[in-house]
Amino acid sequence: MRKVQTKTKLIYGIGINDSDYKIQPHIEGKQVICKYYQTWKGMLSRCYDFKTQAKRPTYIGCTVCDEWLTFSNFKRWMETQDWEGKCLDKDILVQRNKVYSPDTCIFVTDAINVLFTKRDAARGQYKLGVYFNRENGKFKSQCNINGKQKHLGYYI
Repeated sequence: MRKVQTKTKLIYGIGINDSDYKIQPHIEGKQVICKYYQTWKGMLSRCYDFKTQAKRPTYIGCTVCDEWLTFSNFKRWMETQDWEGKCLDKDILVQRNKVYSPDTCIFVTDAINVLFTKRDAARGQYKLGVYFNRENGKFKSQCNINGKQKHLGYYI
């Protein structure tokens, strides 16, 4: 019996797509990407793609645990989560965490994710939702509600 060898292309040089189904099938004439794969590949991109990190340097130094470097392991975990319409987050459960893993990740709504986004460069030394307005010499407080910025007030 002849053994058939298959080549596995590494995703971002590290991730193994061991899917046993087509991850980007054509359905009714349109190419559709598997949501599990899309989430997994996005996570790998944030950790191992230099172009992504150049645009979003806060991901420099982030990694994915060994278990999740294989797509089927990540998919199996994701299937047990409440993920639809939500974002994968690695640092809400464990502050300043740099490792994506089953113990450190959860799915959260975009509104919750944005609430915890630091944006240090834009905010400076102040707390989340606060920045110093040079025009009037006061602190401005704001937050996002349903994707829209809400002004909370100016304070001395």
